[in-house]
Amino acid sequence: MEQIVLDLKIKEQNLSSINAINLPIEFEVVSMFFKEVKKYTKAELKVEFIDPQDKIFNTIVHTFEMPEIMRRMRTRIKVMGLVVNGSGDYVFRVSLKDEDHNNYKIVAEVPLEVHINKTIDKQSN
Repeated sequence: MEQIVLDLKIKEQNLSSINAINLPIEFEVVSMFFKEVKKYTKAELKVEFIDPQDKIFNTIVHTFEMPEIMRRMRTRIKVMGLVVNGSGDYVFRVSLKDEDHNNYKIVAEVPLEVHINKTIDKQSN
């Protein structure tokens, strides 16, 4: 998923009150990690959804373990729904922190372009 286009019909009286739009979509954030040294590893994976104003809109943290004999690990985080606050370029920022470090290290950034086409419904119901 690299682009979402949403056609939104809004009643005129509600136009100024819409701050966030919940998109009922399901998707997965898939990452693959590998290690060169044979040792047990425990790590935290953090996925941040960042809006066009560089504000963190949502954060998901997932802990995983890699046994000593495992060289590669694929993680799949299922996400139900996505909240956006308008058109623009959003980013999924993926960071990793293992037990040997105190801080997260950014390992990937995945862009998402969002276009919201608003149509004003002037009919009163």
